[in-house]
Amino acid sequence: MDTDEGVGGVASTDRESKAARVFGLVLAGVGIAHWLRPAAFDDLTSRAFPTDTRRWTLRNGTTEALLGVAIASRRLRPVGLVGLLGYVAFLAWRGVQARG
Repeated sequence: MDTDEGVGGVASTDRESKAARVFGLVLAGVGIAHWLRPAAFDDLTSRAFPTDTRRWTLRNGTTEALLGVAIASRRLRPVGLVGLLGYVAFLAWRGVQARG
């Protein structure tokens, strides 16, 4: 794979990989937080999921945790990124739908 040398001789793909790994781990952590403190996410979740909000809070947390782990993994990253795009599109669609 072709890489450009960056600051300090670190290949840009290494920096990108590290950034993706950190992003994935943060996303997974937020997903887990949905399960540990669901009430903290219920208000935001209710905007796109006004009925059965707590169940959607937990579903979204599970989705975010799984996508985060996939993105953090170099091998699963492409699948995780495609999944993230689909998930964000789904959330946007639900948000628009809820506004009526």
